[in-house]
Amino acid sequence: MRKILVAAASVLAMSFAGAAAQAEDTLKIGLQSAMTGWGAAWGVPLRATSEMYVDEINEQGGLEVGGKTYMIELFVDDHKADTKLAKAGLERFIHQEGIKILMIHFDNGPDAWLGLPDDVREGLIHVSPVWRPDVFSPPHNGFGTLNLPPNFAPVLFGRVLEDNPDLKTVVELSPRGQFPEMAVQNDKAAVQALGLEWLGVEYFDPDLADPLPVVTKVLALNPDMLNLGCVGQTGPQLLKLARQLGYKGVMSCSCEDDINLYLNHAGPEAAEGFYIIGSHGFPEGPELVAFREKYTEREGEWTAVALAFYQGIRVLLAGIQKAGSIDDIPAIVEGVRQSTVVQELLPGKPIITWGGAETWGQPHQMQVPVVLNTIKDGKATTVSVVPPTVP
Repeated sequence: MRKILVAAASVLAMSFAGAAAQAEDTLKIGLQSAMTGWGAAWGVPLRATSEMYVDEINEQGGLEVGGKTYMIELFVDDHKADTKLAKAGLERFIHQEGIKILMIHFDNGPDAWLGLPDDVREGLIHVSPVWRPDVFSPPHNGFGTLNLPPNFAPVLFGRVLEDNPDLKTVVELSPRGQFPEMAVQNDKAAVQALGLEWLGVEYFDPDLADPLPVVTKVLALNPDMLNLGCVGQTGPQLLKLARQLGYKGVMSCSCEDDINLYLNHAGPEAAEGFYIIGSHGFPEGPELVAFREKYTEREGEWTAVALAFYQGIRVLLAGIQKAGSIDDIPAIVEGVRQSTVVQELLPGKPIITWGGAETWGQPHQMQVPVVLNTIKDGKATTVSVVPPTVP
């Protein structure tokens, strides 16, 4: 069994004045994602940004809740994109550590959540960057902190068509998996809604070792546009390879990622005109520069995906403060519903709120602006920042 890790450095340095006192003055949060393998492109930034904010709070003396101050203890579990490991990790959080407040990520975490008995789930809350309305729609005590794929696709394909009015056909490359395949269906719907021809999708194993066969296969269809789905760390390699094979059409990625990773790997010539849903806009403001420097110092390398996850831990802790309790789950759920986040790292520093039933069909989804970036003249450039629309 994997050992549960206490992630916040400041927590490790706490003075243990006795088990009872520690338990009384500690707020426990369980965070679970894929920290290794192909899912690490998303799991690591979730862990790192959550740790950064927890450390910041602890260094200031802790989180004040209901007139009392608590140190935050963040437990981190790597389920390696394996649902069995995710289930075992959740059970350890809940039954061994007594954790009621969770951040679960990747399909495997939500799948494990759904496997819990109803009476157990009723006593828990999770705030998670997932695209799974089935785990954060009421009656589940869950909240989703990312936009949903139906928001990304119309923004991306609509703008590409606007910039390339002669575009007629689209094909897609995507890894297999529940959320990548869900995103593909939304991409297909958006493409067809614009009157474009959907040539299909070529799926590949998430741990793809040799991308040449799948790239060659889709290029044989001679598409006007090659879109990459939720390809993660494989994406820059796919872009570079397609250009090396002589593809001259439009290329894009409809899954939120760091455009500079593509630019740096593929090079300015290959990446020119590449479109991608981004985590932040350009030019970068001073707050973003400072955040990136802090993240890079901690993790050794930067990824803009970190910005997509930063609001989750903040809105969760804000909700706990509003509730005035660390263990009254119904009160915390209501507190999170009433909480907002100023995302100073996005263009215009928008206030991020929860979508209501009139926008999302349920009230537990964050309304995050959709940022569309491209490479122009060898540099990352923001094309548009679009408020979320009705899926």
